[in-house]
Amino acid sequence: MRPTWPLLLMTGLQGLSGGMLVTMALLGLTLGSHALSLGAWSLMSLTSLALVGAGGTSSIFHMHRLAGARLVMRRLRTSWLSREVLTTTLLGLATACTALIPRLFSPAPDWYLPLAIAAASLALVALFVTAMIYATIPAMLSWHSPLTVVTMMGTGLLGGAVWADAEWLLAGPRSPVASAVLAGLLRAALILWSFFKILQFRTFAEARTQIRAETGFGLSRSPHRLLDTGTTRAPYRTQTQVWPPIGRARRHVLQGVLAALGLALFILVGMKTSSALLAAAIAVTPLTYVERWLFFADATHSSLVWFPAPYAEAVQRGERTRA
Repeated sequence: MRPTWPLLLMTGLQGLSGGMLVTMALLGLTLGSHALSLGAWSLMSLTSLALVGAGGTSSIFHMHRLAGARLVMRRLRTSWLSREVLTTTLLGLATACTALIPRLFSPAPDWYLPLAIAAASLALVALFVTAMIYATIPAMLSWHSPLTVVTMMGTGLLGGAVWADAEWLLAGPRSPVASAVLAGLLRAALILWSFFKILQFRTFAEARTQIRAETGFGLSRSPHRLLDTGTTRAPYRTQTQVWPPIGRARRHVLQGVLAALGLALFILVGMKTSSALLAAAIAVTPLTYVERWLFFADATHSSLVWFPAPYAEAVQRGERTRA
């Protein structure tokens, strides 16, 4: 599938913002709301607000017709996309509250921690809903798996936790015990995330073998209906889903880059110095986007059984050919 920059920004930034909110709430629950200084609360919440705001803004550029934005939440009962718009909007409002209150009250009021927990809960719901948009597409065999939900949520939570760890240390001194515990948890989360990513790479490889002209499109033999009759414009599937495969060599290089970034992150989060944690926050950002780019670019859509690689390459060059 063709990765579009609004999707990459929206899903990546939403994940980082949600991960920071969840980390803030967990730190407040385990260590107490006074364990984090006012500067730490403010820095984390403001960064989270900036990330979710940038992600929400980028989603506007993903829409082909802005006039349809007023209809986007009309199918909350059946559409995960409508639910995503609702939950992301609520997440933005909750994040704004967590960012503004530390600036208005000093010290933070007693009800600030319950508010942070509520915002973190909304973040988990929003990340889950966004992941379900992709996991519930039967035609996209690479994504039609619970691994999509686990890895999409895990990438965001891991990246946000690393950012929160660095900002907590930069905002002021903290207990050595808290630093050691957080470093151990981050390393364990990174190992678990790597395990699920390997499983997802295998799922992607199996999807590529299932969609062939000899074997069909990999879907069940249930009745199908025509979704695009063809008009004066090119079909939607030739714009995004039907895209030339990235190739084995390029795939292996990017997977190697992902592994190298993961190893560097594993080393850096255990060093517990300001420079090392800042480097970890920098390293987790390209890790997030290499993972997200591979998630979109390496996915195999069932439409490829009708649009072989030569046709897809012609579409990419902008030529109007007939299948």
